[in-house]
Amino acid sequence: MALKKEAYENVREHKLLIWILIVFAVALVFIALLLGYLVFTYPVNQVSQYGITNATEKANLINQYRTTSIQLISIFAQIFGGIAVLIGIYFAWGNLTTAREGQITERFTRAVNQLGAIDQSGNPAIEIRLGGIYALERIADRSGKDYWPIMEILTAYIRKNSPIENYNIKTEDIKNQDKVSFDIQAILTVIKRRRYFFNSGESDCLDLHETCLNGANLKGAHLEKVNLYRANLKKADLEGAYLQEADFLAAKLRSANLKKANLCGADLEEANLCGADLEGAHLKDVNSSPEFPGLDAIVSVDQLSKVKTLYNAELDDELEKILRDNHPYLFSPTGKHPEDYF
Repeated sequence: MALKKEAYENVREHKLLIWILIVFAVALVFIALLLGYLVFTYPVNQVSQYGITNATEKANLINQYRTTSIQLISIFAQIFGGIAVLIGIYFAWGNLTTAREGQITERFTRAVNQLGAIDQSGNPAIEIRLGGIYALERIADRSGKDYWPIMEILTAYIRKNSPIENYNIKTEDIKNQDKVSFDIQAILTVIKRRRYFFNSGESDCLDLHETCLNGANLKGAHLEKVNLYRANLKKADLEGAYLQEADFLAAKLRSANLKKANLCGADLEEANLCGADLEGAHLKDVNSSPEFPGLDAIVSVDQLSKVKTLYNAELDDELEKILRDNHPYLFSPTGKHPEDYF
């Protein structure tokens, strides 16, 4: 589709160039005829109306007319030349832009191909894949129209290569896997330092549903409205992350670091928060399935009773009162330790 569009743009520019050349050719013929008329015919016709008999005076007057005509022609020629220069600059810029777009397309294609690189043993060639990831990041920084497609490619890579159910990895390896792989973390780092985020340059939200992000470093990341449905974020570092209206439905946040994270309006229904550190987190208007009447649109008491700490966390007043009455230790700096849940 992109190639067809590029070909169409090239044909359109070539047609425009042909029409401009035709107009210029006609204009040059017209100017040549006008020049001949103004220099040779017009002065003689004008002077003949005065009935001057003196040859010298007549010749001088004709020359004056010719001089005036030549000056006018010079002015028009300069204007015409200026227009020609501007048109030349326009097409030169168009050619430069086309060449640049071609280079970006070539780099884009090469970088995407690197994401699937494997070594001679059939295992992922991590070094080459990392090169592709960072190449895509550079393209996203320089090409606005490629920015979101690159974000979609990178998040799709995570969904494909780090799913919660990876049948290419033995069950015992999954249980012992506490950190995401280098390539997955590299993409998460790119996401952390991207220049736009939802409703601030991005019209859509990131899709990381059903991904395995154990121990991932997403500290301070802008993940507003991110789709993390059923994602495994065990021991993930989300300190200071912007998670407003994020979808954590049935997500596993066991022992996750959510210190000072903004979870306002997030959906934590059925989320596993056992041992999670919510010190200083913003939890107002968090959406979940409440277990107590009158606690609409807030996370359940049962879920929060299992976190590590709620020290300095911002909660809805009624929910905070119930938690302080039933689980006062949660509001101490230490709270519960993640080890209590293993």
